[in-house]
Amino acid sequence: MHTKKMKMKFTPAKFYVAASAVFILTFFLIILSPVFAGSSYNFTEIPLNEYQTLGGNIQVAIASKSYNAEERFMRIGFFIDETTSTSTGLANVTYDIQCRYYANQGVALETELIRINDNFLVGIIHDLPPGFEVLSLTFSGTYIYPELLSSDTLSGKSLKFYIHETDEILNSELEIGTGISYVNEYVDLQQTLCREEISELEEEIRVHQLAISQTESMIASLKENQKYQTESEKTATDRSISSYEKSIQTHESEIESLRKKAAELEEKITLLEARRISE
Repeated sequence: MHTKKMKMKFTPAKFYVAASAVFILTFFLIILSPVFAGSSYNFTEIPLNEYQTLGGNIQVAIASKSYNAEERFMRIGFFIDETTSTSTGLANVTYDIQCRYYANQGVALETELIRINDNFLVGIIHDLPPGFEVLSLTFSGTYIYPELLSSDTLSGKSLKFYIHETDEILNSELEIGTGISYVNEYVDLQQTLCREEISELEEEIRVHQLAISQTESMIASLKENQKYQTESEKTATDRSISSYEKSIQTHESEIESLRKKAAELEEKITLLEARRISE
C-alpha cells in the first residue's frame, strides 16, 4: 500500500499571518528582554582618581564613592586640581552638582555639595532608593569674580560622570559626616594615593636594579672572554664593555631620581598627617 503525502499550500494569507506572528514575537522580546536580562546602558564610568578637564586649567576627579542602601544616600568625594603651576585661584571658583537617573533624565535627585578645602569637595545624593542602576551626574563650576580673569573659561562648561550601582560601592556603615571627618577623609585619600605612587616607584627601582645586575653579569662575561681574544677582538669587546658601563650609569641616575620622588612623597604623607583633626 502506498502512502500519499499531503502537500501544504503556502497561500499569501498564510504568509501574512506567519509574518505578523514573527513581528509580534520579536517586539515582545525587545520589550521584555531588559526585565529578564537586566537593563543595558551605553555609558563609560570613569575610574577613580582619573582627572577630567572642566575648563581652563581646572581638573576634577572622583576620589571616592560609597552608597548606603538602607539609609538611601550616596557620598562622593571630588578632587580638584590645576594643570599648570600658573594658578587662576581655586578659591575663586564655586561648584555645583546635579544628579539624575540615567534611565529617567526627567527626575532630578536632591543633592548637596560641601566644600572641605580648595582641593576637595564632598557630594551627597539624598533619598536614593536601591535599584537605581546608573546615575548621571553633572559637575559644573563658576568663577566667583570672573572680572578678575582675562576670560571666563568655565562659562557653559560641565563634566558628566556616570555611577553604576555595584556591590563595590555598597557600605552599610556609611554615614553623613561632619566637617572634621571630611577633612580626615581627604587626608586618608591623599595619603593612600601617595603610598600607591611610592609602591609604583619602588617597582621601577627594582626593575632598574635588575637591569644593572644583568648588565654587570654581561660585563663580567665579556671580560672573561677577553682572555681568549685577539687584540682586535679585545678592542671591540672594550667598546661593548664601555657601552654597558654607561648603561649602568643611566640606570643608577634613574634610581637616584626615583628615590628622590619617593622621599618627597614620604614627606608629603607626613605633612598631610599634620592636617588631620582629632575628632
